[in-house]
Amino acid sequence: MDIKTFLKRKKEEHLLDGLAAVDDVSLNAIKVGQKNAPDDYLEFLQEFGSGEIETAGFMLYNGLLEASDIFDDETAAQFESVMIFGDDMQGRCVGFDKNDKWAVVKIDSADMSVKKLCETFSLFVYSLLR
Repeated sequence: MDIKTFLKRKKEEHLLDGLAAVDDVSLNAIKVGQKNAPDDYLEFLQEFGSGEIETAGFMLYNGLLEASDIFDDETAAQFESVMIFGDDMQGRCVGFDKNDKWAVVKIDSADMSVKKLCETFSLFVYSLLR
């Protein structure tokens, strides 16, 4: 099954009810600010939105944040290449590593480690909802 069919099924199962549409102004701001932002991420925001994916305990932001938007300057310097798109509401941020072909990574604020989770946003969403 492809990711679009999978996501439509999850929407029908009401697993994406906590998401709200992301407006065109916000989507365009992402595209202008991060020209290489992954298409599957942008398509997800456009079709399904942002907000809480309650069953997965995940908050998907309506845009990309730099590490300096979350962490102090010294800490943020460690994560310069990461654009954060959400968090697990338990101290771990999830984002894209621009230096690794926009792979999805997790920043654990307990020890400030970075771990690669998967290659694409679609695979990340699939792992959250399966």
